[in-house]
Amino acid sequence: MLYPVPDASGALAGFTVRFGEYAVGPYCIGQQEVFVPLDLLRP
Repeated sequence: MLYPVPDASGALAGFTVRFGEYAVGPYCIGQQEVFVPLDLLRP
């Protein structure tokens, strides 16, 4: 899921990418969030 994240002025600063729980072999990894700044998405 992608969630927009505003900066102090209300403009879009980036997105939070939220991963649900998933299992890798015997390891269960909980929910994780990764912030992706808008600057990374611009060419």
